[in-house]
Amino acid sequence: MAQLLDAWLADAKGRLSPVTVAGYSHSIETYLPNRSAPSDCPGSAFEISTSCTDPSRRPGRSPYVIRQAHAAMRAALTQGWRWGWVSSNFATLARPSPIPKTPVKAPSTAQVRKLVTAAEKTDPQLATMTLIGALTGLRRGELCGLRWSDVDLVDGMMHVQRAWVIAAGKAHLKTPKTGDDRRVTLDELALATLSVLWELQKAAAAELGVELPDDGWLLSKDGMGFDPRNPDKMGRQVAAIAKDAGLKIHLHQLRHYGATELEAAGVPIRTIAGRLGHADPALTLRVYSHQVEERDREAAAILGRALTPKKAKPPCSPNN
Repeated sequence: MAQLLDAWLADAKGRLSPVTVAGYSHSIETYLPNRSAPSDCPGSAFEISTSCTDPSRRPGRSPYVIRQAHAAMRAALTQGWRWGWVSSNFATLARPSPIPKTPVKAPSTAQVRKLVTAAEKTDPQLATMTLIGALTGLRRGELCGLRWSDVDLVDGMMHVQRAWVIAAGKAHLKTPKTGDDRRVTLDELALATLSVLWELQKAAAAELGVELPDDGWLLSKDGMGFDPRNPDKMGRQVAAIAKDAGLKIHLHQLRHYGATELEAAGVPIRTIAGRLGHADPALTLRVYSHQVEERDREAAAILGRALTPKKAKPPCSPNN
């Protein structure tokens, strides 16, 4: 099993996303640090199920890491079967570790405005893209992967077709998470914000006496579009700005903000899923189920009010 996991990881590097491979590798190293020892490497569906459902067997390790390690073992055994190394995949019979359902936490509109205002004092370029993140729901890697050729300021459209990701400490440029690019409509505020960002880059280039690149990055370390920003570092910068402003917000929560606001406004889940880049609207429903439940309560109240008989007027008092 140890040899198979190592061989499968080496093979996966040529087929899977660097982030996916890094995640699998981390889970295996965390969950099975001594996998060369027979006692630490599950060899049956029963052993995998027991390890995955009994927290005492893996103290201090999150259910997500354990579940991902199980997925890696299942995929490795499938590949091992194709290679003729094993005769069956016993991991498919094991019950995956359940993952606790935690409702997403989205900041309020006032908190987002406060964050943008605080960022303007520290990094105007970052402030504009923080606002764009809230308006479009883009992932931080997708924000860092935007070029000016992806933006149509006339038709008000943004083409999301690449993302910067960090895997094993190295930056990689890849397609969006679902593998498909998408187009996101921009409103007047987003267009005005991007126009401000363009002017900031022009002013920075003029100050240094250089010409802007033909197709620069919207977010760049130099502020002129030459060198794209690191998404992980940008996330830490936004978190630091939020902390200084007395806010508990991280960059990914801006994505939740947009989704919850749209859902609360009655925008169809399929439309929200398209803006977020979810390949399956069912995923959007699962992630934002608490918002859907709130809307369901509102719907129940509307129907209840409509069908509740109107109370009869009280009879007049003899004294009236």
